[in-house]
Amino acid sequence: KSVVNLDDSVGREIAEEFPRNLLTIGIEKSADVMAEDYSLSELGSCFTLKTPFGSCKIKTHLLGLHNIYNLMSAASAVLHQGLSLDHIAQGLQSIERVPGRCEKIFCGQRFSIVIDYAHTDDALHNVIKAAKAFTPGRVITVFGCGGDRDKGKRKDMGRVAIEESDFSVITSDNPRTENPQCILDDILAGVPSSVCLGKDYEVIVDRKEAIRFSVRIAKPGDLVLIAGKGHENYQILKTGSIHFNDREIAEEAVKDVSQDD
Repeated sequence: KSVVNLDDSVGREIAEEFPRNLLTIGIEKSADVMAEDYSLSELGSCFTLKTPFGSCKIKTHLLGLHNIYNLMSAASAVLHQGLSLDHIAQGLQSIERVPGRCEKIFCGQRFSIVIDYAHTDDALHNVIKAAKAFTPGRVITVFGCGGDRDKGKRKDMGRVAIEESDFSVITSDNPRTENPQCILDDILAGVPSSVCLGKDYEVIVDRKEAIRFSVRIAKPGDLVLIAGKGHENYQILKTGSIHFNDREIAEEAVKDVSQDD
């Protein structure tokens, strides 16, 4: 069987065109496997997994609604392999956060910092949406686009970040052989003026300085989302790769701000 998400427009098209041997999932649309009564927090999420074989409560450390869909997909994939619902629930609840994927950083600061590998417009949308669900203050997004890669996505990532964040910091992310400033210009050039209107954003080529800036402007209750590199510990420049770790820089920035206070 194939697993198809009915809450997704493409998923619905697939289900209509190829209705046989499908197992459907959904939250908004009625489906074979559903997540009901879900709640989201900075600690994770909780929901009732409803299946043709019964229901069970799931608590997970994974953040965001998109990860509930991921868990439903995983459960659906093994439902018809003879695994009991209890075993499936145990497996889902034992999944730990993957480094660099919605990874929280805490150094005693009064605001949140999350690092995520999101480097497409859809992934960025999902992680910003997840952050907003449990952030009482502003979501400050630090992001960039890779050099020598798909230039078409730059405008889309810029639009998503600026439109959906409260404050955006546009910076470098593996510029490779391209001029970093030109990449940032491409990101902004593709964002409609109507999206930028009334939105706060800053352009800082140096990624280290961009992260430090975002930490400095964060207030209690805010969330700083550092997107694009996730688990990576390098920055690829025209001259080659250098050591670069978003987590390390964010932690240093928090310590520096604390000392200044």
